[in-house]
Amino acid sequence: MPYERPEKRDCPDCGVAPGRLHRPSCDVERCGHCGGQALSCDCEPSERRAYQEPWSGVWPGFEEAIEFGLFAKRSPDGLGWVCCDEDDPEAYPDLNRLAGSGEFAWDRERRRFVRN
Repeated sequence: MPYERPEKRDCPDCGVAPGRLHRPSCDVERCGHCGGQALSCDCEPSERRAYQEPWSGVWPGFEEAIEFGLFAKRSPDGLGWVCCDEDDPEAYPDLNRLAGSGEFAWDRERRRFVRN
């Protein structure tokens, strides 16, 4: 496995420790209602609060991308990402495909992405 599973750590944006709720306006927090970025989703604040979860210590979607075999690496021009196999030396879990491809849907009861 060329990528490394990260150690659980404080949120890289708002600095909260694993197990704590993100601070307001955190760029990393996932909306538990829609699965999108809480800072920019269209959900009502009450919906976000009802499904709010503490920071896990790992970037949102990282484990799901691994589970579903979604990997990408920087494109040769360095301006984006291209799909690749898990064993590629530059592979990293593809969080963009997980959330934006339409292949997966947010299951708010399970608090994770699932295959459509």
